[in-house]
Amino acid sequence: MNKQPSVAQMFEYVPGAVDLVGFPRSRVLERLSTSLGQEVSLRRYRTEVGGRKMVMPSFPVAYTEQRQEFFRKLPPGSIGKSLFERQFPRRERIYQSVSRFLEFCDNVYDTIAGAKEELVDFDLPEARSVLERLDKFDSELNATLARLKDIRNFDKFAIDANTGIIVNIDQMPPINPAYIPDKSDGGDYDIPDRIQVKMKKAVLDMVRGGRREFKTRIVKFVRDEFGFDPDVDNIRSYFERLAVPVRLNNKYRPLLEECKELNDDFRDRAGESIDREIPASVYPQFGRHYDIKDLFPPSLLKDHGVSEFVPIDFTTKDSERKFLLAGLHSGGKSFFLENLVLTSVLGQLGEPMPAGSLLLPRYDRIFYFRNAENGGNGAGKLDTEINAINGIINKSGPNDLLVFDEFLDSTTTGVATWLGPELLSRLDKKKATVFVSTHRNVDYTALEQNGWTLMSPEHVIERGRVVPTHKIKRGLPDEGINRRYVRERFKNVFRSG
Repeated sequence: MNKQPSVAQMFEYVPGAVDLVGFPRSRVLERLSTSLGQEVSLRRYRTEVGGRKMVMPSFPVAYTEQRQEFFRKLPPGSIGKSLFERQFPRRERIYQSVSRFLEFCDNVYDTIAGAKEELVDFDLPEARSVLERLDKFDSELNATLARLKDIRNFDKFAIDANTGIIVNIDQMPPINPAYIPDKSDGGDYDIPDRIQVKMKKAVLDMVRGGRREFKTRIVKFVRDEFGFDPDVDNIRSYFERLAVPVRLNNKYRPLLEECKELNDDFRDRAGESIDREIPASVYPQFGRHYDIKDLFPPSLLKDHGVSEFVPIDFTTKDSERKFLLAGLHSGGKSFFLENLVLTSVLGQLGEPMPAGSLLLPRYDRIFYFRNAENGGNGAGKLDTEINAINGIINKSGPNDLLVFDEFLDSTTTGVATWLGPELLSRLDKKKATVFVSTHRNVDYTALEQNGWTLMSPEHVIERGRVVPTHKIKRGLPDEGINRRYVRERFKNVFRSG
């Protein structure tokens, strides 16, 4: 029986496993990547996108099912980002005054109490490790911390030198030492006076000594246990290992809740009965091919502007690894590829998606490239695209997903006609799964003979006009329909010219 992996193993970050260049703006991906970009444990993997620090959700594919189980069993609740981010002053500032020291102790106590409160419901080894370390600290110092926290409520207080009990001075029991006259030196003052002076000095010495020891111990504890170092196991590292996926899940789940509100919106617009509802969320299964049924496009999650949607249905064979999408402009090719990538990213993260059912291949790495500056036909833009495509081809392995949207749209038709076969031939030799969309003319017959699956957008004719259905079907593109569609879309422009 395989040992259950730890949360740290399940969510160990895998750099470069999700590599998306020119990917369309996606609220769900932005939300997840921004959340990860704020994590102290992932700072070294941050990239800046549009002024935001982001980290792509990229974890070991081997533990996908274990992450699903983790998210299924996760209790409601959150883990705050600011618990261990309190500004603890440097040691020399802590020692400057009693008030600074008490403030420091307050922050330590509040951090410990907050961590225990947030972790108590998580029945996981990482949570138990943090709680055990906190309990150990509690047994030594936390009782004193709690008493020091109470000092703020006292105008005057007293310390019992034997027990360490700190109380309001009004609560201190009266001391009535017996009167013993001192006759040894012929003096005329009472021994109790001298005893009290000596006792006060002894107590002060004990308090001073205890204060130094206490300060040293608590400062060392904060330094050793609250600071984050990826190579050190301490309270903070255990806490963050559990906190990262919990926070990530708390960012994603509200997006699924939004789907219920969207269904209500659909009903409000269409009456009590609607033709199509967003399905309930399901966890993907994994195999050697795609079998996607009634998938609500993940790119539409959290989009209140959705007035309608076309579900994604897509099925492949085990042997199919190369796909070319061509045909109808604005027919949904890019939208399909965008959501195919999102489905793989979310599925391998371990999260559910709204769909009838989902069977997906699993990939070691997911590459997406679209030249965001294409269409200018400039040599620099072409260089960028060729270098990017070539780099992805060189890096990719047999278990990777490669998606190229608007292939070679950055150059002229003539150059694309010359370069296209060369690049497609290189992609054909790779054992990775490849999706390519293009508006360029290619030799469809040769591609089919080499095992490529050809796909194109569906359309219907309504009132004599070509109308895209925004669904993808198998088969060769109809160039005549594409030209007709373009003419119909822009006939007013042509007439005005």
